Amino acid sequence: MKKFSVVIPVYNCGKYITTCLESIKNQTFTDYEIIIVNDNSTDMTGINVARFMEQNPYIDLSVIYNKTNLGVSASRNIGIKEASGEFILFVDGDDYYCNNEAFEIFSSKLKKDTDILIFGCNVEHLGNDDKKILPTITFIPKERDSQAKHELSPFKPLKTVWQLCCRRDFLIQKGIQFQEDITIFEDVIFRQQAVAMSNSILTTDMIAYTYNRRIVGAKSLTISKDNNYIEQLRKLAKATRRIGELAKQYDFPPETEKYFKRTVLEVPQAVFHITTSSLFSKFYQNHNNINTDIQMDR
Repeated sequence: MKKFSVVIPVYNCGKYITTCLESIKNQTFTDYEIIIVNDNSTDMTGINVARFMEQNPYIDLSVIYNKTNLGVSASRNIGIKEASGEFILFVDGDDYYCNNEAFEIFSSKLKKDTDILIFGCNVEHLGNDDKKILPTITFIPKERDSQAKHELSPFKPLKTVWQLCCRRDFLIQKGIQFQEDITIFEDVIFRQQAVAMSNSILTTDMIAYTYNRRIVGAKSLTISKDNNYIEQLRKLAKATRRIGELAKQYDFPPETEKYFKRTVLEVPQAVFHITTSSLFSKFYQNHNNINTDIQMDR
């Protein structure tokens, strides 16, 4: 059994998938398997993955091809089902690990009874041509051997799954999966369910991962491209209702359910963030176009 299963759902990540895979290849700890779930990509993703496999035959890498585009939640669930490692890591195909010793440090901190390990990350906001348009945002959890569940708010400081290292048996035994009918904040719901049902959570202040949030241009599996305010509100409301349903279904402790209820208050804030990100990206693009026109006139 491998120590880690790295699950990577990909859809049209041809431009970035090699960088992602190279960041895993460069890990000093090599007891891992990579599971790529190709969600019916139509670009060079499949070709670039095949080229990487040919150049690195010693790496334990398998590819699952979806016959239709099933979405990121279904693709991650397929990856969980196929994983054989002791612990599962989730990676987006257009992101990468920024610390070559990440897996080694994870391995040194994980215990047999650890359900979840949470680690730090960088968030990059990228515009046209993948140019950085905002300063790097860093999320660094406090180093703790035991993390109280109720201190892990749904949105602050963590709302993603690529900051989690989860014990595979824990996910399977508890039946924790991604909600396939939810298309926004599906990772928030997964993360909250996993946290609420866990018995042992560790945190490390190591920054291991770089998340690239592309608000102009490139499409990512984890970012909704629907910029309609009302539609975003409906999706967020549905996600919030699902959190409440899961709280009742799994009899979450009161302190955890309290944070679920806070999600309702944070829905408008999230909608505002998504909407303003879209408006900012349009402004940024128009501003660049104007500057280009001025330079051409000169």
